[in-house]
Amino acid sequence: MDPDTQFQDLCSRAIYQLRKIRVDLIPLTENYVLAQGFDTLTLSDIPGESVSVDIHSWREMAAGERLLANLTAFLALEIQLERVSEEQTERLTPGERALHVGLRDMLGQVSALRGQLEQLGATLGLREGWKLEIGEGEEESVFERKVRGYRVLRELSGWAVRGVRDLRKIKRERM
Repeated sequence: MDPDTQFQDLCSRAIYQLRKIRVDLIPLTENYVLAQGFDTLTLSDIPGESVSVDIHSWREMAAGERLLANLTAFLALEIQLERVSEEQTERLTPGERALHVGLRDMLGQVSALRGQLEQLGATLGLREGWKLEIGEGEEESVFERKVRGYRVLRELSGWAVRGVRDLRKIKRERM
């Protein structure tokens, strides 16, 4: 398989994985909200980070910058999702088993996506400068951990949408 065809195939597989993540996040987030007792709160009132970027900055980004931004984001989200999953395991009750399984499945999907993005990065000649560690941070209350878990899922959803756009643009540029 020639390099261009291989690159197009890698992009297509990563786009498919991003779409699957986005679709699977909908019921997982709903399950998370119910399990945490957030169904009585107005979730739009919970502040969170936005993955939006200035449209001019986004248009000016080179393929490598775009891919590196996605790779860094998904690596950070993978680490945070692992932390959320571990926290949920520590306080897991029989009624939350489906949530725990869903979080672990999502973690596997994000890990697979990160691997695909790393392959794309290697194809574009990016060095492995995307290693990232997130510290433990300060002690959080149970409520703060619940909210952080929700934010991680929401941010993952935003990056899944942005990732599809970015990879489509990268794919078009290489055609």
